[in-house]
Amino acid sequence: MKTMKISYRNWILYAFVGLLSVFIWFRLTYPQLAFVDLSVDKDKALKKANEYLISKGVDTGKYNKAIVLGHDFWVDRYLQKTLGSSKEEEFIKKYNYDLFYWSIRFFIENQKEEYTVKISSKSGEVVWFAHLIEDTEKRTTLEKEIARQMAKDFLVQKFGINFSEYDIHEEQAKKFQNRTDYVFSWERKDVSIPWKDKTGDSVAKLLFGATVSGNEIRSFYKNGLDIPEKFKRYVQRQLTFGDLLAKISFLLLFFWIIWSVTNIITRKNDVLIKRPWRLFLFIGIILFILQLLYSINNFSEILFQYPTSSSLVSFLGNTWIMLIMNAIFINLLIVLLGISSEYLRYEIYPDKKKSSFLYYLNSTIFSRDIAKSILFGYLLFIIFLGLQSILFCLGQKLLGVWVDKIKLTSLSSSYLPFLAAFIIGSQASLREEIIYRMFGISWLKKYIGSSILAIIISSLIWGFGHSTYPVFPIWFRGIEVGILGIFYGFILLRYGIIPLLVAHYLFDVYWESSAFIFGKSSAYLFISSITVLLIPLFFAIIAFIKNASSEERKIESVLDIHQKYNLEVLLSFLSQKRKGESSFDEIKNELISHGWDKVIVELAIKKVSQNEY
Repeated sequence: MKTMKISYRNWILYAFVGLLSVFIWFRLTYPQLAFVDLSVDKDKALKKANEYLISKGVDTGKYNKAIVLGHDFWVDRYLQKTLGSSKEEEFIKKYNYDLFYWSIRFFIENQKEEYTVKISSKSGEVVWFAHLIEDTEKRTTLEKEIARQMAKDFLVQKFGINFSEYDIHEEQAKKFQNRTDYVFSWERKDVSIPWKDKTGDSVAKLLFGATVSGNEIRSFYKNGLDIPEKFKRYVQRQLTFGDLLAKISFLLLFFWIIWSVTNIITRKNDVLIKRPWRLFLFIGIILFILQLLYSINNFSEILFQYPTSSSLVSFLGNTWIMLIMNAIFINLLIVLLGISSEYLRYEIYPDKKKSSFLYYLNSTIFSRDIAKSILFGYLLFIIFLGLQSILFCLGQKLLGVWVDKIKLTSLSSSYLPFLAAFIIGSQASLREEIIYRMFGISWLKKYIGSSILAIIISSLIWGFGHSTYPVFPIWFRGIEVGILGIFYGFILLRYGIIPLLVAHYLFDVYWESSAFIFGKSSAYLFISSITVLLIPLFFAIIAFIKNASSEERKIESVLDIHQKYNLEVLLSFLSQKRKGESSFDEIKNELISHGWDKVIVELAIKKVSQNEY
């Protein structure tokens, strides 16, 4: 067996590349992270929204509340595509545009009337408000001129708008059974951001607006960019195509599942099927529990989607049933492909034991070798960040690539963002490395015959499975992740599964919490995010201190009674064949072709050839 150890020369080489990657990341990626401002946390936003409604005479105590962090993704997409990332930041600063905001919903079960307040995550200002009421509610109908002046007076008082800088954008009267509401919006004269495509030109305008219903300003917003419909259709076409690419990638998994089920059934008594099944069942159960914990931790997002036209119990019941069914399916897939991956690794890469979990199941995970592998994983994580920064820089300059910033703050709505980051990192690293590296590479090598092609193809399947991510052009995400996957595959076959799992975990946790670390956020979010990134290091310290032997247990010690009986039968058979004309290789191939367990056959041949029987 090749040791797959990390030499001092490798440490020096990768450390140098790591330092270079830090420099590249700092120049290319850090400015985008520092741009995020979450100075106002969830509790402060909820307090401000509550105070605002109380000031309007609303009894907030009788309402259910749900709060999530919002991201104006259409504006983000449009500005990145038309202006570019750096000019987008200039635009946002110049016009004090709130790309991120807290949305707080006040609602009552089975009642249409509700309130939604949006609070700037940067300043704590109320930047958007809506009061939803019954269509049949009776209110005084004002003259349009009076309603318009009422809206203007409110916007001047609320935001200090100088209407000499604005032109009227839209005036609309909405007639209901017992009232007429007026919708007004104004566009800033000096802002006109063009969009050009084959169907013609259009522009985005910067708006303020308000809705007047009787004597109430029923809704208002500060700084809304009116995105051209042609741009939205352009993006939607890409998103649809990305969804198709992801589904095609996912369909290939069904073929792998069928192969795995067939393999497990036909080889159910083999050592490489019976030995690891408990381990992968344990992994599947842990991932299942983590997935449910993630949903509980993000319950506010679920509650925010509740339609008051249905009962809350029915809505939550349907939601949780779907979540549980999805978790069962996904993690059953992990168990099946995980078990088969051990069988394939033994057959295809017998000298690369550390590229699977079975080696550590038969030895230990508390050795200094493990500690070194974890530290190496940190180094690989830094290198992967640098590589991704280069890929996105080239994509932006050569292909016009742009990326939604929503990923930077997607966990802010969680009750415990650090727990959500830990769960995402753990799930993604274990699931994806088991499916696409441990199983995918070995399976493709078995039928293609080339490790290089196996790594490339499995990486592309994995990459285009990420095509639903908001990275544009939509196909670029598949290429970017696919290139990273090629390096992942090399690491697996050269250094084993542990450094790869660590690097993958850190990579995902970093992207889920980077805005908390490098942007403006609370000390709690900063410290908890750093702690989650340090979890593998804590484990490495424990492994280093325990310093258990990494020597594998002999295979005989893990055989069950039936496998031991088969071993004895083979030993007796082979001892009789020792003086025959057939070589052990010929006998081995014949026995395996007749369904004998390869591990038992090789063990018996080894004992007989070494005169141990």
